[in-house]
Amino acid sequence: MGKEYAKKFHVSSLKKFNKKNVLTICCNDDSLFELSYSTFEIKEKINGFFLRNVVDIIKFKKLLQTWAIMVR
Repeated sequence: MGKEYAKKFHVSSLKKFNKKNVLTICCNDDSLFELSYSTFEIKEKINGFFLRNVVDIIKFKKLLQTWAIMVR
């Protein structure tokens, strides 16, 4: 969907539930709702890239906490 979205979102998982492949996308930004309108386009791009049905359903999850990693 572009570099702008790639910086904000990350794929949490790709799992099979009830014979359907479910892709979960996470973000701690408010633009998650905006991205959810592009569900069909995201699915088409992924499945078109792999030339087969890799993703059946896309779920969006908002992260509630931001984890900080401290290196000493």
